[in-house]
Amino acid sequence: MNDFRGEVAEALGKRATLRLRDSDGGFRDIVGVLQSETELLNRRGELITFNPDDIAVMRVIPVFNRRDISHGRLSIYDTMSRSVKEITQIDGLVTMYCCGPTVYRDAHVGNLRTFLLADLIARTIVLTGLEVQLIQNITDVGHMADDFQEGGAEGDKMLAESKRTNTDPFEIARRYEDMFHQDLARLNVIPADFYPKASENMAEMIAAIEELIANKSAYVGSDGSVYFDAETCASYGAISGNKLDSLKPGHRYEYTDEGGKKFHADWALWKVAGERTQMIWDSPWGPGFPGWHI
Repeated sequence: MNDFRGEVAEALGKRATLRLRDSDGGFRDIVGVLQSETELLNRRGELITFNPDDIAVMRVIPVFNRRDISHGRLSIYDTMSRSVKEITQIDGLVTMYCCGPTVYRDAHVGNLRTFLLADLIARTIVLTGLEVQLIQNITDVGHMADDFQEGGAEGDKMLAESKRTNTDPFEIARRYEDMFHQDLARLNVIPADFYPKASENMAEMIAAIEELIANKSAYVGSDGSVYFDAETCASYGAISGNKLDSLKPGHRYEYTDEGGKKFHADWALWKVAGERTQMIWDSPWGPGFPGWHI
């Protein structure tokens, strides 16, 4: 275990991100200016106390000289409008979301490219004088492969790795999550402000599904799973360019001729557990787990 006390002492007064070990074996991230060897002040003015012995990863965030570029402007291509738009925020804060890792194996170069690109964009925005708040999710449940079999666990990447290594799936998730953060640190990627985990936001996902059902945008299929009704989404394809009438049956793993969907382009929000016994949660629709897109 690394001793970060010396690094913390040298970084006093600087902005840093600390990844701290929790007593339950998980991690939490805090970002702010180090006030002492045990205190950090975040952007909301809250003084957070931490134990240096709990630090798993520490990065000092570099400060750029904005003197000559703080009035610069950055424009990016907006996929929805198919045009180049300038990034402007009245309150000076730009919020960003970057899809995070599925933590069942080591990250590869293709994964890291995504994170490096988001880091480059965030750094460039900061150089124009704006502040960035970056959110990056951790997918530790609900990651099915394309050959997923209804009611089984064979297609779930996490459970497949758990079976292969005879290891608890959440232990696998935490191990590879830790390695993910170490990879980012080696690449000098500035950590996100928040890393929400799918497994820790089950209540919010279930509430969102209930709201979609109440709004007639989702339904319980004949197989007991909950699906989003693609035909109720007027803006479907606004970003991807896909059109419902051009999508062919069988393009998603959930579809079979006698499946639970009303329409082949609908997608699963909640999957019934079936014979699956791990990584399942109670819900209004019975034990199960969230789909990819909720």
